[in-house]
Amino acid sequence: MNIFILLFFFQDTSFTGSNSIHTAAATGQLDFIRKIAEDDKEILHKKDKNGWMPIHEAARGGHVHVANFLLKQGSDINARTNGDTGGSVLWWAKKNHDDNHEIVIFLEKEGAKYIEPEL
Repeated sequence: MNIFILLFFFQDTSFTGSNSIHTAAATGQLDFIRKIAEDDKEILHKKDKNGWMPIHEAARGGHVHVANFLLKQGSDINARTNGDTGGSVLWWAKKNHDDNHEIVIFLEKEGAKYIEPEL
């Protein structure tokens, strides 16, 4: 991984509070996630200011390999964004991908619930 990518992953965005794991999950960088998790497993489940966790980012990005790893590490397959009033992991996957996309199929097979955001 080159230095630019490493610097990009290590930045925290003050606007959303997302961190390097959020970015890595969104872009499918499982090796990076594994390395960081060796030192701090809790970061795998950290919410940003909008209630997004890395599992949401992996689902939105369509990265089954990342979602599978996060689930095995204890991520909540039915976690919701926005103070638990937003969409579930499966809702975000379906919002960004069709019903036949591998991430949607994977999440449904794992028992994910489709929960729409509360308005």
